[in-house]
Amino acid sequence: MGDFNIRTRDMREHRSIWDSKYQESTDFIDYVSFPSEGETFDHMLIKPGFKFESIKKFDGISDHSAMIFTIRDTR
Repeated sequence: MGDFNIRTRDMREHRSIWDSKYQESTDFIDYVSFPSEGETFDHMLIKPGFKFESIKKFDGISDHSAMIFTIRDTR
C-alpha cells in the first residue's frame, strides 16, 4: 500500500505492471484524496487473499485526506 502521489489516471496507465497481482483501491470505490485538486493521489494495492471492506476518508487534516482502508483476509 502507499501514498504513491500519482493521479488515478496515471496509475491506471501503468496498470499492466500490477493488475494481475493486486487489486487497486479506486477499483473498489472511486474517491478523491487530494481535495484542493479534485484528484486521488493516495492508493492501496492489495494482493489476492485480501478484500476491501470499506474505504473512509477524512478531510481537513492535511493537504491530503486521511484514509482508512479496511481489508479482510479471505485466505
